[in-house]
Amino acid sequence: MPIISKSVTFVGKIHHDEDLSAIANFEIDGISYLAVGSDESKYRVQLLKQTSKQVYEVDNDLEITLPVPAKADELDIEGISYDPETACLYVIGSHSQKRKTVKVDSKTAAENRKRLTDAKISPETDRNRIFQVALKSKSGKVKGEIQQLDTLKTIFAQDDYLKRFIDIPSKENGIDIEGLAFRAGELFLGFRGPILRGNYVPVLVVSSDAFTPSKDLENYEIRFVQLNGSAIRDMTAVKDGFLIIGGPMGDAPGPYGIYFWDGTDMVYGTDRPVPVPPAILHLEEIPPIIGDSGAQGKAEGITVLDETATGYRVLIIYDSIKAGGPQLWHIPKP
Repeated sequence: MPIISKSVTFVGKIHHDEDLSAIANFEIDGISYLAVGSDESKYRVQLLKQTSKQVYEVDNDLEITLPVPAKADELDIEGISYDPETACLYVIGSHSQKRKTVKVDSKTAAENRKRLTDAKISPETDRNRIFQVALKSKSGKVKGEIQQLDTLKTIFAQDDYLKRFIDIPSKENGIDIEGLAFRAGELFLGFRGPILRGNYVPVLVVSSDAFTPSKDLENYEIRFVQLNGSAIRDMTAVKDGFLIIGGPMGDAPGPYGIYFWDGTDMVYGTDRPVPVPPAILHLEEIPPIIGDSGAQGKAEGITVLDETATGYRVLIIYDSIKAGGPQLWHIPKP
């Protein structure tokens, strides 16, 4: 069983603090920092400095302003990861589309039925970006220009697996990226949707060299993971694979859980039998937490603070909870 501590505290003004959706842990000149982002933020990523054992304070001098048009809608930041070798942060938008939702408190039943069938889908093109932010290793200040890619949707439109879902809104099994992890020169993009028949969830793998001007995203790979019918709500790299938060693809309240995935493709056959031990292991359930407003928190972000031979020390943050409701988990390795 995990040991869970709720005494982690974020100090300072966090933008859209009840909508935190992405988190990454890293060091600047030997001091631990967190990068956090909100799915309601238009352009901000904030850095929080560890000031005591379980306290992180917003460092206003290190706020990152992402290069987007002044009239841009929300970026829908859903994933942040860090490469310690190059001191680069990676930030990704959801690449999703949306449709009007039912509003029981302000619309009639007839109006809500119409909203369910409304053919108008908002493309939300500002969400279709991945950013590479180089940081100065001593100060944490942004180094040079922030690079960005906005060509993933082109890849989706050509891919045999994903092209069928490109025009479907998120939460209706359309494309929706919520996980981002960096490992050994590659970015792993985890999907909340679509979930394919057989409960296969895609993870798109690309080289971080795609941000080099002479490179592109054409060389990519899709691996599939199975999470007992759940979708990827976030993921982070560990020594031998990844920790994944699994949760609903749609708006259901749960269940949520933490999984270990070894990073290998989980489509098997007569020429490739199911391995022993399995590629995926369910480590823990994530019990629901309720915020001050009465809303149930949704586990939206995970980062590893420390890994030993026997376990992981991870930080989990929640959407719909003030300041992300950070929880420190000590999870034994299986």
